Amino acid sequence: MQVYVRVRAAETEYEWARGRVVRRLERDAARVLVQLSDGDETVEVDEARDVRMANELAAGQTLADVENLDALTHLHEAAFVDYLAQRYSVDQVYCRSGAVLIAVNPFKEIQGLYDLHKFHSDMPGWTALPPHVFSIAEGAYRSLRRRLQEPGESKKNQTILVSGESGAGKTETTKFIMNYLAESSRSAASAEGGSKRRRAISGSELMSANPILECFGNARTLRNDNSSRFGKFVRMFFEGHELDESLRMVGTSVETYLLEKVRVVHQNDGERNFHVFYELLAGADDDKKCELHLENLTAQEFQYISGGQCFQRNDGVRDDKQFQLVMQSMKVLGFTDVEQGAIWKILSALLHLGNVLFVSSSEDEGEEDNGTASAPCQLATASPSSLTVQQHLDFVSNLFAIDQLELIPALTTRKITVGGETFHSNLSLAQCGDARDAMARSLYAFLFQFLVSKVNSASPQVQLPANPANRVAAKDAAPCISVLDIFGFEEFEINQFEQFCINYANEKLQYQFIQEILLTEQQAHIEEGIKWNAVDYEDNSLCLEMVEQRPTGIFSLLDEECVVPKGSDAGFARKMYQRLQDHSYFSASRIDQADFAFQVHHYAGNVRYQAEGFCEKNKDQPNAELFSVLGKTSDAHLRELFDFFKASESVQLQSGQPKLRRRSSVLSSVGIGSQFKQQLASLLDVVQQTQTHYIRCIKPNDESASDKFDMAKVSSQLRYGGVLKAVEIMRQSYPVRMLHADFVKQYQLLVAAKDSSEWTASNLLDVLEIDHAELDMLQQAETQHGYSPLHLAVRGGNFEMVSLFFRPEVLPHLDLDFSDREGNTAIHLATQLQVKFASRVLELLLCFGADANFVNFLKQTPLHLCSMIKRSGSATCELMETLLRHKADPQKVDFLKRSPLHYCIEKDMEDEAVLLMKHGADMNLPDGEGVRVVTSPKATGLLRYLRVTPSWIPDTDVNECMVCLEPFPFFFSRKCHCDRCGRVCCSDCAPSSSSWNGRFCFDCKHYAHYS
Repeated sequence: MQVYVRVRAAETEYEWARGRVVRRLERDAARVLVQLSDGDETVEVDEARDVRMANELAAGQTLADVENLDALTHLHEAAFVDYLAQRYSVDQVYCRSGAVLIAVNPFKEIQGLYDLHKFHSDMPGWTALPPHVFSIAEGAYRSLRRRLQEPGESKKNQTILVSGESGAGKTETTKFIMNYLAESSRSAASAEGGSKRRRAISGSELMSANPILECFGNARTLRNDNSSRFGKFVRMFFEGHELDESLRMVGTSVETYLLEKVRVVHQNDGERNFHVFYELLAGADDDKKCELHLENLTAQEFQYISGGQCFQRNDGVRDDKQFQLVMQSMKVLGFTDVEQGAIWKILSALLHLGNVLFVSSSEDEGEEDNGTASAPCQLATASPSSLTVQQHLDFVSNLFAIDQLELIPALTTRKITVGGETFHSNLSLAQCGDARDAMARSLYAFLFQFLVSKVNSASPQVQLPANPANRVAAKDAAPCISVLDIFGFEEFEINQFEQFCINYANEKLQYQFIQEILLTEQQAHIEEGIKWNAVDYEDNSLCLEMVEQRPTGIFSLLDEECVVPKGSDAGFARKMYQRLQDHSYFSASRIDQADFAFQVHHYAGNVRYQAEGFCEKNKDQPNAELFSVLGKTSDAHLRELFDFFKASESVQLQSGQPKLRRRSSVLSSVGIGSQFKQQLASLLDVVQQTQTHYIRCIKPNDESASDKFDMAKVSSQLRYGGVLKAVEIMRQSYPVRMLHADFVKQYQLLVAAKDSSEWTASNLLDVLEIDHAELDMLQQAETQHGYSPLHLAVRGGNFEMVSLFFRPEVLPHLDLDFSDREGNTAIHLATQLQVKFASRVLELLLCFGADANFVNFLKQTPLHLCSMIKRSGSATCELMETLLRHKADPQKVDFLKRSPLHYCIEKDMEDEAVLLMKHGADMNLPDGEGVRVVTSPKATGLLRYLRVTPSWIPDTDVNECMVCLEPFPFFFSRKCHCDRCGRVCCSDCAPSSSSWNGRFCFDCKHYAHYS
């Protein structure tokens, strides 16, 4: 790396500072001194590990002006983060990298950024859509419309995948997409006037569902005040005709995945339960609170919503206002007053249920349960609120309209049937609490599912195939654009079952993402008639196999442990240790095994999971007796809801362990993990049959603060989100396409150079447009010297012009090994430049794959040509350092059998010769005439720079002393070998010395010995 070049130097694992290379350290050639840009501080860093090249832009241009990442010369992690930071500083929160839109959450409103009218009015003037969430939506809309007009097109439907960690802006991004598509299609429908087709859905109608889903499915977490605790797949159906350019949105549907039910009964410190509980307490009027038995009670008094000791949102959103918005949305979507009343009753009952506490009948109330259950547990007296436990239980019974005498046994006993006889077993104190919590979790999950069902039924019905897995894929399905808002990769101090499922989903999506990119790139090659070369990438299919495969996958082992008698988390962990110990994506150290923990090597890094709680959460089966009691409610409207719960296909109420089925003599179950695996597989089957668009949302800091960009935070997300890996893959192919005419227009100065009499810009344009020739015609356009345009640019020493060839639009089409009529490539020409930018031009060529050891027709490498020109100052040394850093071989010989070191000595280039010797050049290497550098008088001063043992010179090949050049008098004369320089010399030139206790070489002052 040359001196004074701009770089990014690593400060930590994730952070890179701007700076310039000041000098290379003499004591360690692998380290350089970098002066940081934010002051006079200098740091010593390892060049290979800690330094990355900065991007050089045209005069007056900044990174904030570059909308496409693929336009950058260098796209390593440091450059990526620096690019995002500079754009973020000027409120440019979107950029594009190949097929992926990167969206950085600004945590503030940016004027005009989401102005639909302005976006539509500016659109006709654009040659290409700018990086924006609206552009992704518009692109999907256009693709759907275009593909409907193409007979036989298989992938007509569109999917937009939105991913990112909690707080990155996934939910808001999804809203922007939905609103844009609704309003765009409505505008198109309005323009038609008298169409008899169905009315298009407006944006306000479509967005009415969001407050409800957010209220019941979102919560405040440590990372995000409005974190979605479920995944959702929203499908927007359109109506159109193959001969009609306009499409109108006529229906929607929502599917949800993996609701975080455990949050209903437990929250981590600093987190809240789902928003709806706090909004109900803050927004309900006095009459409603009285009806729900919530008067004079606060959130702090309910066990289920005070576990995290966090009661307010920190994003400026008021719970009371949100409650009114939710009620208004329910009315818009057709919820009746009776249905709303039933929903609020269930929520209030859950709050009171959490305060129903028990004590063991054999112990005092204040003592711990000893685990025995000789007698049923009794109700405690005191509760977390000002009410007694009995009062809370009374309210639960009243709200559910059930018999309290039936509810208590259902919470404290379990029915067991053996041989046709039924027994009741008393539950321990801990088991009573578990039964209560399981009931609460299941009720809330059923309620959430009911709400989703109501939201879907409020949308105009679209005729779909009966099988949900084939609805979108089927050819007769309605045209649709889908949006998948899925959880981001998670890693906490303690990672449990929820994180395992979430990270498995991300692992699955990453696999689909990479495969989609590779397939798209391969198809583009085929369409352009370009040879497709396989791209190297890290395949995570083995990690997925370890989780999914039967019968030894993690989900299968978990299901197996859940159905065996007295199955436990410890037993599950031991099965993994035994069956997966040799798997490359699984590990468990002795410390891990002592804690019943294990590690999975995900694509985003290793994650350590605690097996504790896996079995319980995988089963999550409520006591059937509890729901039998609820089914006896005297409230007709509640009974309808409970009947819906019973009929739900997603959860089967069972009294014991998960239902078993025998297939091929292998017991299997329907645990939550396996259900999620099947859901995800069906979802991805749908996605894979559509054209996919990707949005990666980035959270710039953990404080949700505007105008703050945490480089370490962003770097980790780029790794976890697979963005860096995707960019790396696309860099190996053709990330951006360029029209022939645009290419010629941009580079016509090169083609029309004075040396290019045969190929002018107009000639080339005619060939490309009329004959449809490939872009490589441009590289092969020969002048009278056989130069390509890249050769001409290099010969001119114009760094800015050369750098144009290495933009991603052009780079894949360049043949860096194309040689002129003397066999010289562009890198050979660069080593002969005298201009001050020579080393920068050379560095650019090498960084993008030029071969530092490519030989011309005279078998000369670039290092040979560099050694033949004596330049002023350190110019030649800088060029040589650049070549040697890129693995140039100083031992290569040309057609005269001469190495670069021979030419340096011949040209009196001592500094350059020393540099070559430090990199392993051999002074004893003979040329075609047998001349060795070590015999040259000019080489005497170089002996102290020897870094490697010289090659051995056989005595029989030497007839004269290589120091004094006097011939040896006899063939059998005794000859001395120097251990350092390797020369063969006479006794006079290797005198004996008592202080040396032997002979020594007079020139290099080193031991010598007789042959």
